[in-house]
This record gives sequence, C-alpha cells and structure tokens, in this order.
Amino acid sequence: MLDISDLTIGYSGGKVVAPNLNATLERGNLVCLLGANGTGKSTLIRTLCGFQPALSGSVTIGGREVATLNAHDLAKELSVVLTDRLSVPNATVEELVGYGRSPYTGFLGRMSKEDRAMVAEAMECCQIAHKRKELLSNLSDGERQKAVIAKAMAQDTPLIVLDEPTAFLDLPTRVEIMQLLRTLASKSQKSILMSTHDMELALQMADKLWILHRNGPLDVGSPEDLLLSGVFNNLFGQTNVQFDVRTGLFKVAYEYHATLPVAGHGFHFTLLRRAFARRGIKLEHSANRDSFWLQIATHAEKPYTLFFEEVPVSHHKSIDELVDKVEQCQAKQKVEAVASEPGRS
Repeated sequence: MLDISDLTIGYSGGKVVAPNLNATLERGNLVCLLGANGTGKSTLIRTLCGFQPALSGSVTIGGREVATLNAHDLAKELSVVLTDRLSVPNATVEELVGYGRSPYTGFLGRMSKEDRAMVAEAMECCQIAHKRKELLSNLSDGERQKAVIAKAMAQDTPLIVLDEPTAFLDLPTRVEIMQLLRTLASKSQKSILMSTHDMELALQMADKLWILHRNGPLDVGSPEDLLLSGVFNNLFGQTNVQFDVRTGLFKVAYEYHATLPVAGHGFHFTLLRRAFARRGIKLEHSANRDSFWLQIATHAEKPYTLFFEEVPVSHHKSIDELVDKVEQCQAKQKVEAVASEPGRS
C-alpha cells in the first residue's frame, strides 16, 4: 500500500537527515516507527505525508506518487493524526469526526446521508459514539485521541499516519489506543503507521517495526526478527541503556562496587537483583560462602536470610530492610578490613 524507495529525507538547502530509506507497509498491518530522538522520525512522517519534499527517492500510496498529488487527491489517500493537542473550540465529537468527510462534501461542506452514516460508523468503531454530543473540551485525553482517530476513519483513506498518538496518555489508555489501532488495521484493512517512543508496547502489538537509526538505515521487520537481529542493541548509541533479548525490555546499565552471592531463583531473585543494583551491589548465583551471602526461601514468612559463612545473621520479609542490612554489614566489613591492615592500630 505504502512504498518508500531510495528515499532521502532532510531540509531545504540539502541538509540530509537520513539517506536511502526503503520500506513497504501492507494493508491490514499496524507498523510502529521507532528511533532515538534526533534520528528523523518526525521528518520522515512529514515527508511521507507530503508536508515537506523528499530530497530524493519516492513515496507512493497505492502506486500513486505522493509528490504528484494535489492536496484534495492526497486527502483521499492519506489521513494524518498529529502530536499537537487538539484545539477546536466549542466543537462536539460528532462535529470533529464530520470534518473527516471534508474531501467528499464539496465547497459548501454539506454532508449527505452516506457521509453521516460514515461518521456514525467511525465513532462506533472507535468506541466514542456514546460521547457524540459531548464538547471536546470536556473529554479526557484518551477520549480526545479516540475522537481524532475516528475523524481519520471517517476520512475513509487506505492509509492512516499517526505521530505519537499515545503521548500524554497513562499506561492503561496507551494500551487501549494501541489495541484500537490494531483492531482498525485488521478489521478495516487499513494500513496504519504510527511513530512512538513506547517501545515495549510496540514490541508486543505491532505487526512490523520500522527502526530509524541516526543517519540511517531504516531497519524493517517483525518485532521478533528484529529482536533476533540485534538491532535494538545499537538503537540509542549509548552504553547506559541495554536491551535484554530474554525479556524484550530495556535495562539500565548500573555501576557496581560490590557483589553478593545468592542461593535461590525465580521472581524473588529478579526483584532482589533490581533493588540491589540501584545500590551498586551485584547479585550473582555462587557457591562462595567465605563471607556474606543471601538465601531465598520463597515459602517462608521471612523469605530472605543473610548469612556470614554458615551462620545466619538476620531474616527479612522486606526487601528494603534487607538491602539496608547488607549495606551496613558490608560497610562494617570494609572498616574491619582496613583496621586489620599491617601498620594500623
């Protein structure tokens, strides 16, 4: 449906942002565009939508080159939902969604029976019909986003492009909007492209990902294939953020000043490892019992036991208390080690 071929994006004067981009977006697919800040995601979106010219290459929708379409024809091929917060004073949901029929209503903007039916259908499929008479100013952020997506649906184009549609939304609403877009792509056979910084949701919900790197290239594929390829490891070009292929999550790279051997596995270990990492202590599975070590017994009332060699030092139910105790013990151990050095008294 959407094809970009050898596309170079940038600004007037010839400043290149990303060269030689190639990708295809098929009908019925939800594609998420990912990339670090400054890689050119917004520039790519604007170029695909015809808001700014490409430096070279082509963008085609259904075989028609975007650069050759006038605004009226382009509005029948492409609907756009931008990041900017909605500002339509005194408009109701139904009136906003009705604006989506503008390419078809002629100079006077009078809607036919068919137009009104499409507006009603768009509100229904975007789960906002019950708010049709509500002023936009009275809606929540999530409801407003559903309303602008309904407007894009009423426009009845084969391609919908959204720039950060889940920005400003809380987690449950972000999930709801992503699920809605997936449903619209599948059931209505729309091609939907959205840019987002919500990588974890994109990995779970997108049919395909477009990953734009600084100065290119544009990596394209299913989330799973791209995970296996290792492209996420270089996404930010920084060493303080690492991608964990096992979990599909990004991790902060901590600096460690101490280690603590642990006996035990499972979810408790995962939580403990994260809590200790924030304090610069690395937990590792080890049989070393020469100093302090930790045992996890998940079914005990106090599941965390701190040992020194083979002697229990303390039992804990709270992870926070355990971390404090370990820090106290390690600090005391360091003081004692320094005091016992030759020449000190």
